[in-house]
Amino acid sequence: MIARDTFLFVMLVAYLLGSLPSEIYLKRLRDDELSFLVWEIPGLKHNYTAFFANTIKGVSAVLLARLFIGTPIAMALAGIAVLIGHYWSFLAKFRGGTGIGVLFGIILIFAPSVLPYLIIIWITLYLTFANKYASYIVTTLSMPIIFWQVKRFDLYIIFGIISALLVSYHLIGEECNRKRRFRQFALLFIFTSMITAGFFSRYVYRGFGTQMDLIRHGNPSLPYVAITFDDGPSLEYTPAILDILAEHNVKATFFMVGRHVEMYPDIARRVVIDGHDIGNHTYSHRSLVPLHPDKVMEEIILCEEIIQSVTGITPVLFRPPRGVYSNTVRDIARERNYTLCLWTISSQDWREISKRDITARILSRVTGGDILLFHDSGNIISAEGGHRYNTVQALPQIITGLKEKGLIPVSMQELLIIKGLTHVEE
Repeated sequence: MIARDTFLFVMLVAYLLGSLPSEIYLKRLRDDELSFLVWEIPGLKHNYTAFFANTIKGVSAVLLARLFIGTPIAMALAGIAVLIGHYWSFLAKFRGGTGIGVLFGIILIFAPSVLPYLIIIWITLYLTFANKYASYIVTTLSMPIIFWQVKRFDLYIIFGIISALLVSYHLIGEECNRKRRFRQFALLFIFTSMITAGFFSRYVYRGFGTQMDLIRHGNPSLPYVAITFDDGPSLEYTPAILDILAEHNVKATFFMVGRHVEMYPDIARRVVIDGHDIGNHTYSHRSLVPLHPDKVMEEIILCEEIIQSVTGITPVLFRPPRGVYSNTVRDIARERNYTLCLWTISSQDWREISKRDITARILSRVTGGDILLFHDSGNIISAEGGHRYNTVQALPQIITGLKEKGLIPVSMQELLIIKGLTHVEE
């Protein structure tokens, strides 16, 4: 049986909700003796009633995702699934209409601050365009821009792009019955994304060629593991994590973004006072691979100087954003006397999975020498805005589970010293 706090369960329920034949049911309702339940607006009563019925679909799917998992990514996935169910129901005879009502219901819960802008655009275009489908299409295609302007965080922008593709694909097909080019574009986008994700997964976790200067694990024959956090400090999550680490008498390593150290200097200082390591995670969390070497150097040095001025320590550990590096990055890190640290196991908490899944992912895989990756800030792409409450909630159980396995959590510097890389102490 599928657990309720998984993305699979949430998406399945959302798809089923989307598949409910509201259009067919409302048509029958209008024609029978219960027609008084349908709004009596001449020429529009069926459209408006169906619109609100479909809005309830979107609202219900996202609310269930919030209830079962509680993260924005879960709500975004539920929104996409309910749209897919609405357009491509397993009920062969059901055709889901425009889906605008479903979309507005999703956004009402997922990003309510965006909805007024969409409604204004939609009403303006609806009253302006002779072709009503054109107003729907332009409104949906404007979503990524509105999400970018209002929400800023990458999760919402990605949701805006995907949902705009889904709705526009359907509306274009409804209007002109020519989907081939749009389908080709959508399939190419999906295929390219999968290939890119697979490449970077292989690149980050295993790399290519000899990489003696990269640290991915400690001594596998000894019972020590390193707990690390990326993208902080954050006002919401880092203090809670520090409280948990103190309660369990565990030391960890925080790879900090320089801009966040500027924003929360007291939290950065507390990390040092509590005896944890601080590593350099660049100043602004930009991807380093496409940057000019001078910009890479600037990102590293600026973060280093801020950490020095705020905490009084000079970081000796460096982790590139998203684990993506190049020979230039490696050369500059070596030139600045950094040890370039990656990881062995990612909790994948950046996906905003449930507390249970985060815990299971770590405890089912961990062995001696592993470097564990968590996040105390961040988002899918950017360095802030994500949901990390499930990370905080999973951490006590993970620490307890590690100790029950006979594993000892240590900081990165302790792990490297145990491994024999004594230059870290110098």
